Amino acid sequence: MNDNDNIEQHKTLVTIQQSESRLHWQRNNVFLIVSSIFLLAFSQFDDKIIQLIISIGALLLNLAWLLIQHRSSSYIKVWKKEAKKLEKERNVPPIYSGKVKGIQMRHLAYLLPIVFIIVWISLIIIISMTWQNCT
Repeated sequence: MNDNDNIEQHKTLVTIQQSESRLHWQRNNVFLIVSSIFLLAFSQFDDKIIQLIISIGALLLNLAWLLIQHRSSSYIKVWKKEAKKLEKERNVPPIYSGKVKGIQMRHLAYLLPIVFIIVWISLIIIISMTWQNCT
C-alpha cells in the first residue's frame, strides 16, 4: 500500500470512530431525557402501584441504557485502537496524542445510567417499605 492509501484508510477509521462517538452521545441524550420523563411521571402519582410500575419500567430502561452504553463505548474503543494500530504499522501521522491524560468522557458517561439505576432501586425499596407499613 502506498502512503495515500494508508492515509485514506486511517481517515476512514477515524471517521468511523468519530461517528460512533456522536451516536454514543445522541443515545445518552435520548436515554437521559426519557429517564427524566419517568422521574416526572413518577412524581405525578400518589398511587403506590402506579409508582411501582413506573419505577420498575424505568429501572429496566436504565439497565438497558447501561448495557447499550457499554457496547457503544466498546465500539469507540475498537475503532480508536484500529486507527492507532495503523499509525504504528504504516507510519501514518497520529491523530490521537498519547500526551493527553485524564479520564475519557465515554468512561464518565457510565455514571449517567448508574445514578438513575440507584435512584430507581431506592424508590422501589421506599415504595415497598411504605406499602408494607400501610397493610
